[in-house]
Amino acid sequence: MGDTAKDTSKYKVLITLDNLQTKIEKGVVSLGLIFATLILFLNILYSAIAGTTVPWASEITQYIMVWVIFIGASLLMRSTGHVTMDLIARFISKKVVLYLDVFIYTIVCVFLAYLSYIGWNMTLDVYMTGQSMSTINASMAWVYLGFPVGVFLMAINALKLVAIKLRQAMRGEIT
Repeated sequence: MGDTAKDTSKYKVLITLDNLQTKIEKGVVSLGLIFATLILFLNILYSAIAGTTVPWASEITQYIMVWVIFIGASLLMRSTGHVTMDLIARFISKKVVLYLDVFIYTIVCVFLAYLSYIGWNMTLDVYMTGQSMSTINASMAWVYLGFPVGVFLMAINALKLVAIKLRQAMRGEIT
């Protein structure tokens, strides 16, 4: 017990940052879903009353959902909620599975970091060309920014999983 308390205090800042990141991600996803639902509801209500829709409602809802999807994907990465192929894991030892997870999450982390770099460059290109949304005068770069931000957060969460799995391997904690 004493070793765990000592170990926890050593990583207190990292645990706090992890909790903060998770709370922010959950907040963004929750608010995004609430706003998208509210905008669509008000648009339907307006359509029933006025006989026409608000031109920007559909577009803004789609752009909010882009952010919700990429931030939500980051939340799934942290909770290992993405689809996995675990058939091989049934036939090999748990220790090998642990090291295989470290390898896979390392590759995923590198790949996601690269995707984030590509997404950032794509966002800058969109910003430099001055592309704007079709119904309101706002830069499309805000929409494109959801991709590199979400993928970067996924890379951070994959790196956290690598650290967790390595720590389990070094301690001999095979579940």
